[in-house]
Amino acid sequence: MTGEGRSPERRNSKDGRALVLAGGGVAGIAWQIGVLLPLRQRAFIVQSDDAARAAFGTNPLDPAVRVPALEAGLRQGQELAAALGKYWG
Repeated sequence: MTGEGRSPERRNSKDGRALVLAGGGVAGIAWQIGVLLPLRQRAFIVQSDDAARAAFGTNPLDPAVRVPALEAGLRQGQELAAALGKYWG
């Protein structure tokens, strides 16, 4: 995999909106926003909330946290769905 699909430059929309899935912490968000700003992109940033991070635990690869992490991600996705829909609307 080349990683081409992960670049915000390849995800920019013609109307100036972008979705940033921030999995890289503050440094990852800063990098993505740094790419989007010169392109005059507005960004809807999604990062894991406190409950999701707690569900991941200290080792997100631990099989014991798979179900709690899934449930936390689904819950957060449902909570953000209306706001994201309005953003893209």
